[in-house]
Amino acid sequence: MVAAFDYKEQIKKGDKKLLFLAHRKEILEQSLYTFRNVLKDQNFGELWVDGNIPNDNTHLFASIQTLNYGEKYRKFPEDYFDYIVIDESHHASASAYLRIIEYYNPQILLGLTATPERMDGKNILSYFNNRIASEIRLTDAINRKLLSPFHYFGVTDPEDLSNLKWSRGGYDINELENVYTKSKQRVQVILDAMNRYLKDMKTFKALGFCVSIQHANFMANSFNKVGIPSVALHSDTSQEERNLAKSKLQKGEINCIFTIDLFNEGVDIPDIDTVLFLRPTESLTIFIQQLGRGLRLSENKEVLTVLDFVGQAHVNYDFSFKLRALIGKTKRSIKEEINDDFPNMPVGCHIKLEKIAKEYILRNIQSSIFNIRDLRRMMINFNNNFTNELNLKNFLDNYGIDKDRFYSKYSFYELLVETGYKKDYQVKHRSELRQALRRFSRIDSKRLLSFAENILTEEVDISLFTNNEKLMLGMIHYTIWGDKPEVSYEKSLRDLKKYNMDIVREILDIINYNKSKLKTIEIAYEDKKIPLDIYASYNIDQVMVALGKTTESHKFPMRQGVLYIEDKHTDLFFITINKNEEDYLPSTMYNDYAINSELFNWESQSTTSIESPTGQRYIKDRSEEHKVLLFVREMKKEHGVASPYIFLGNARYVSHKGSNPIQIVWKMDHPIPERIIRESNLRVVN
Repeated sequence: MVAAFDYKEQIKKGDKKLLFLAHRKEILEQSLYTFRNVLKDQNFGELWVDGNIPNDNTHLFASIQTLNYGEKYRKFPEDYFDYIVIDESHHASASAYLRIIEYYNPQILLGLTATPERMDGKNILSYFNNRIASEIRLTDAINRKLLSPFHYFGVTDPEDLSNLKWSRGGYDINELENVYTKSKQRVQVILDAMNRYLKDMKTFKALGFCVSIQHANFMANSFNKVGIPSVALHSDTSQEERNLAKSKLQKGEINCIFTIDLFNEGVDIPDIDTVLFLRPTESLTIFIQQLGRGLRLSENKEVLTVLDFVGQAHVNYDFSFKLRALIGKTKRSIKEEINDDFPNMPVGCHIKLEKIAKEYILRNIQSSIFNIRDLRRMMINFNNNFTNELNLKNFLDNYGIDKDRFYSKYSFYELLVETGYKKDYQVKHRSELRQALRRFSRIDSKRLLSFAENILTEEVDISLFTNNEKLMLGMIHYTIWGDKPEVSYEKSLRDLKKYNMDIVREILDIINYNKSKLKTIEIAYEDKKIPLDIYASYNIDQVMVALGKTTESHKFPMRQGVLYIEDKHTDLFFITINKNEEDYLPSTMYNDYAINSELFNWESQSTTSIESPTGQRYIKDRSEEHKVLLFVREMKKEHGVASPYIFLGNARYVSHKGSNPIQIVWKMDHPIPERIIRESNLRVVN
C-alpha cells in the first residue's frame, strides 16, 4: 500500500516504468492486486514469475529468482526502470538482491520491510541513501488500529534445554528435534494451554511454528489423533498442497497448519487468530515475521492469541529481545517490566507469563552474560558487515552495544589485539590501570572531557595551571589511577603518556565518543572555585577532589552518604533513589525522592535528631554561607559496577518533620531532571 500510493503520486508528473521485486509468487500477486486497486486500473502491470511472460515490460512484478536466472535483469538497460520497489528489503545485502540493486540505476529505489534489523547485523540502509523514508513500529501500528491487538501468554514448557548444544548463535536443530518429537507430555502441555487460553477449541485458526520437518509432521499427527484437524507444510509439500491447506484453514475445514519458515514472509491469511511458538526463536527478525502472520486485521477476529512455550533455556539464549519487541520503546529495564506485569502495553494488548515461565525468564536474564566470544566474533566480522571504519564509535553504534556495559568488563584496544587487528597492547601498568577505562567512560562533563583531552594530547606545564585546573588534574588522576600518586600528579601524567600509550589512545576515543553523545546542557556551579557542572555526573572520588577533601598526598576515605565540609560550611548528600534491599541495611533505606521539578524529599541518617548540632544545622542555618549540595543517582549499580551521581546543585530548606530520622523538603536552585522525577514516582515509599 505504501509503495502503491507513492507510485500513484509520482506518476502525476508522467508515467514511470516500474519494477516491483519480491521472492515469492504470492507476494507478487498480492502486490499487483494492490497496485491495480490503488491506481483504479485493473489492466495495470504484468507478472514475471513461475512461467508468466510479460509482453509490455513497462510495469513488471517480477521474482528475484526469475531476474537472476541467466542474468535476465541485463535484458534491460541500467536506467530502464524509473521506479524500483524491493519488497522484504532486509534481504538487500544477499547476493541475489545485490546484483540487481547494483546493476540498475532508477530515479527512485524504495525498500519495504517489517524487519529492518538483519540477523547477521548487516546494515541495509546503505543501499537506500542511509535514509528511512517512513517508519511505523509494531506498537504504533496496533495503537493506530492497523494491526490486530494480541494477548501473549508465556506458557511453562516442561522441556529443559539448558544443556543442549549451542553453536553458531543458536540451539543445535537435531537436538531440539529429538527433544520435541519424543515428548508426548509436551503435546499434552500444548493442548492444555490451548484449552486454558483459547476462546473456542473448535473454531480457532492457528499457525504453529516448529523446529524441523519431522517436528511439524509430529505435531500435525498428534493434533489429528485428538480430533483437531491439522496439516504440516514445509519444503517437501507441493505448491498445490500449500494452496489447498490455506484454503481449508480459511474455510474452517482444518484448525492448524504446522510449519517451519514457509509463512515467515509475505503470506496473508488474515483469519489466523492463534500463533503457537513451539520452538525457541533466536532471531528477532524471524520472531516478528512469524508473529506478523497473525496480526493482520480480520472482520471475525477480535484479538490474536499468542502461545509461546518457555522452558529452561541455554545460558546464551536471550529471552528479552522478544519481550522488548512486544512492549515497544521504554526506559525501564525488561526485568522491571516483567515484575510489574507489563503495565505499558499497546491498546487492547497484554502479556501474561505463567509463574514458572516467569521464573525461567528472570533467571535467564539474570545469568546471561555479555560474552567475550560474541564480542570477538562481532569484531572479526565487522568489515564483512559494515562499510565504515572499525573504531570505537562505529563498533559500539553499529552493533548497538551499550558503552557503559561494554566498559564494565572490556577494553576496545585489547579486543583489537585479541582479534588480530592490532599487533600488541602498549600498556605497562596493566594492574594499576585495570579499572581506568571503566571509570573514565562514565565522565559526561564537557568541561572535564575537554580538559582531559588537552592534557593527554598537548605538552602542558602544570606549574602554570590555575587552581581550578589543578583540581581538575586531580579529578582526572584519581579517575584513571584510582589512588594517590606515588610522587605527583605531574609524574603520573608523564608515566601514563610515556608507558601506557594504548590507554591514552582509548581514553581519547572515549572522550570523542562521550562528547558526541552529550545531550544535557550543563551549568557551571555558582562557586567558581569548585570545578563542577550542574547536571553532569561524578563519582565520589571526583567530588572529593573538587571540594578539596582529596589532595595529591591524601585520598579521603568517604564511606557514608553525607559529609559536612567545615572549612567550606557545606553539606554534601549522596543519594540513591532506587534502593535495593540487598545493598542497604534497613536503617539506611532512606525515603529520598523528587516531589516535583523544584522540591526534593530527603531523609537524614536514623541517628540524627532535630536537637543534634547536625540536625540544627540542616534546619536552622539559612545563611548564604551554608551550602547544601545534592548528588543523586537512580540506582547503586549499573552492569555490576557503581553508578556515578548527577550533581543537582544547591538545595534550600523548606520544611521538616520527625526526628531520628528527620525528613526534610529542600527546594533546588535548578530544576530536577525529568528522569530523577520519573524514577522517584516509581519508588516513593508512602
